[in-house]
Amino acid sequence: MKKLVKITAALTFLFVSQSAFSQEKENEVKIHDDIKLTATSIYRNVEKKTVEYTGNISYQTKSISFKNAKRIIVDENTSTMKIYHCQDFKIINAKTVTRKTKKDSEFITYNYKENTIVL
Repeated sequence: MKKLVKITAALTFLFVSQSAFSQEKENEVKIHDDIKLTATSIYRNVEKKTVEYTGNISYQTKSISFKNAKRIIVDENTSTMKIYHCQDFKIINAKTVTRKTKKDSEFITYNYKENTIVL
């Protein structure tokens, strides 16, 4: 009986401490509170702090919206999104919009922290 109580107490302590220490930091940057995003698949790389969305992606916020993107990579370190091959890209509200004179890349870069777009 004592063994059962000790094991139960140890497991309870383990689960409580795990949930207490695994909480996210309060100063972590969120993309937006009112985001509408759909994608076929989502992959998160915890080490690199990136999230990759693939397959028929639709995205809508107060700043930008688009449909049918093939791929999005969100980098939490730099607060940027790289948007690949999207349709109906609409800029609703942006602080700065920059267009490169020479189109080297096949993606649009959106910095959601500074609200800037590089086409």
